[in-house]
Amino acid sequence: MTDVRTFYQRHPYPPPPSDLHAHEELYRDPLRRRVMFHLLWPNRPYQASRRILVAGCGTSQAAVVALREPEATVVGIDISEASLSHTRKLQ
Repeated sequence: MTDVRTFYQRHPYPPPPSDLHAHEELYRDPLRRRVMFHLLWPNRPYQASRRILVAGCGTSQAAVVALREPEATVVGIDISEASLSHTRKLQ
């Protein structure tokens, strides 16, 4: 595991964005968020408030999910501290 961690420490992935304004505009519409929910969980009733784990969140995926799901509790985990550092900057 240390080889993988070392690789991602040196090469955080995906390339970190400087901001999330494009995602913010995209998911401002609550109907779009509802559609995304049903694409991911087609057999579940819609629930805006939930807990989401983004495993292997990389440099921005947990932040994107948190932006997309403003009523959810989002936790991002990754083996790369460099990637997590980029995500924290986006908070």
